[in-house]
Amino acid sequence: MLPSRRLRRALFTALIGPSLACSSAGAPTAAPASAQPEAPSASAPEAPAPAEADDAAKEVASREASLACAEAKLDAFREGRGDDGEVLLFEAGRCFHDAGEIGQAIRVLQVMIERYPDGAHRADGLSLLVALARTVEAEGGARGNATGERCYGEIDAATIGGSTDDALDQAALCLYKGLFLGAALALRRELDRRSLSAELRRTNTEDIDRIRDVLVDLRVRRQGWEAALAPREADADSDLLGASGSASSVAERPESPSVDPPAPAPPPTPPTLPLSGEVPFYAKLDDRPIRRLATRASIVDVGAAFAPRSLARLDVVGKPYSLYITVPVFDADPGGSPRRPRVICEDRSARLGLAIDGASLATVTRRETFVSATRQRPAKIGARTPGVRLAAGTPLRAEADGDVTRISYDGLFLEVSGFVANDAVDLVFEPKELAGDKVRDGRLRRDVEFLDAPNGQAIARVRRGPRVANELHVHTLGPPKDGYVLVRYEESDAHVVGWVAVDDVETYPRRILKGFTGGGHGRSSPRDVVELARGTLLVAPGASEIVGVITREDKFACGSTCGDPTPLLRLRACGHLLELYAVPAGAVQGR
Repeated sequence: MLPSRRLRRALFTALIGPSLACSSAGAPTAAPASAQPEAPSASAPEAPAPAEADDAAKEVASREASLACAEAKLDAFREGRGDDGEVLLFEAGRCFHDAGEIGQAIRVLQVMIERYPDGAHRADGLSLLVALARTVEAEGGARGNATGERCYGEIDAATIGGSTDDALDQAALCLYKGLFLGAALALRRELDRRSLSAELRRTNTEDIDRIRDVLVDLRVRRQGWEAALAPREADADSDLLGASGSASSVAERPESPSVDPPAPAPPPTPPTLPLSGEVPFYAKLDDRPIRRLATRASIVDVGAAFAPRSLARLDVVGKPYSLYITVPVFDADPGGSPRRPRVICEDRSARLGLAIDGASLATVTRRETFVSATRQRPAKIGARTPGVRLAAGTPLRAEADGDVTRISYDGLFLEVSGFVANDAVDLVFEPKELAGDKVRDGRLRRDVEFLDAPNGQAIARVRRGPRVANELHVHTLGPPKDGYVLVRYEESDAHVVGWVAVDDVETYPRRILKGFTGGGHGRSSPRDVVELARGTLLVAPGASEIVGVITREDKFACGSTCGDPTPLLRLRACGHLLELYAVPAGAVQGR
């Protein structure tokens, strides 16, 4: 679930918004030292060698000198000392960069651009903003940066798995406050893959949503900065960063001569009418072919979207509104490189066909899948065969391992690691629910491992966390054997059959049945709207490809040219907010 509008606004103010507040107040303010939590404590390290101690002392002195430089420039700007406030802000931004305070550098430079839109350092400021934004968006952007390395602290190991959840949590919070969004998201995703308490899992999921929200906003800003730099003859990044392409070379680059501010980018060109060609089936009002589509995919990350036939990239604006959507697939694009399955996205009044990056889709089970504890699959699989059954479309992590695929799955309480057939995993699936069993004649007394035989190998594990009171009901499948009993445990996407110690199962004198849960969603109203008739077609800017249709008369958000015959709409589809032209159905030939 995405954060509320109030929470998003507070988050925006906390991370990106301070630059705007500083602009109106006269100058930005530095983040307090308490904003960066200390790394988890550890035993005292061995004394460094003299050369290492000298290097460390020089690094600290350089950082302190850069921070002093930044504060001095900001103080001069606040007090009105000096003739050029733009120069003071630009130099403060570069000093923050040299000190490793990337987030502060972005905020100061953004204030400079907003306060001095025609300034001599506008182009240099935009170039540096683009480079810094790419750094904080990247998963490894915090590495090699003094602030980022402080955040990693004691978890900087070959693998994160040996660190505590609290250490990961604090490091992710530190990176988030330092505006290293890609690195913070990577740690949050690592936490999400681990076994967490219900409370930490919930807050971690909310943090993932928040970081993605701010990350998308920053990407939109970066695209605006890049668009403003487009008229420059020289490439902005190579001009600013030098041949190495590293942001660390900014300090050595001499200041560029002043340049004229670039002209604003022209608005997109409306489609040429009349359009020719056959209207695709998903853009027709008859939805019977769509209902017959058997394949589905699950969108878990909002990446790039493309017109399905021409693969022209569509303009994505605003913020994503959902993080997990299951959609119909009409072309799985199995041989594409990169793979871009074609999917159908429907809102209450519009239907679109889009091509989605495979990286945006969850890796899932193609069909109902049996997971075995070893590479060797049982010769015969029945209702009582120990192992795990995953429903079609279950998200998991998978890695090909020769003639089988090694997978791991984390359910509500069930954790699974094992092996499946290579062809059982894909980006698309055909939905089919697991056959359930309402009989419940016992419960698990505590966290347990399911074995493939009495005293055998572990298949899966059930773990609730220290403060979770849920009752985990099971169905016993026969009499005890060698101190173990065969039981079946079910969750929505997975069922496990395995041997559990007799002492870990409490049997009931009567049967217990499971229940159901539900949810809902809302919809907000746009401020600038245009009313469109049912059957109006939706066309991709630039490509002039028909990508969708209005399925019922309604009012829609209008990005520009609201009074034109072909207004530019803003439509939500598959987690994206897309800009598309609305074209009257009669303007298309061959319909």
